Amino acid sequence: MQIVVRDGDDTNIRLRIPTGLVLNRIIVLVARTVLKSQGIDVPREAALHFLAEIRTYQRHHRDWVLAEVHRSGGMEIIVKL
Repeated sequence: MQIVVRDGDDTNIRLRIPTGLVLNRIIVLVARTVLKSQGIDVPREAALHFLAEIRTYQRHHRDWVLAEVHRSGGMEIIVKL
């Protein structure tokens, strides 16, 4: 996973986080707990299947952009998987 923050000036920040730290079973279980507290019940098998599909998609599409934000001042934030 890569997070890029570009300012209107020459300030650029790039954070590279191993995908294995972001997409793992522990994170899926934490997400399920948070969703359950919000009243959304996701079965464990469905959450793990979703995780497997995200990993497969990520292998085939290396520069998949999850979020992209542009501000009028020239600042932009890009989150890639």
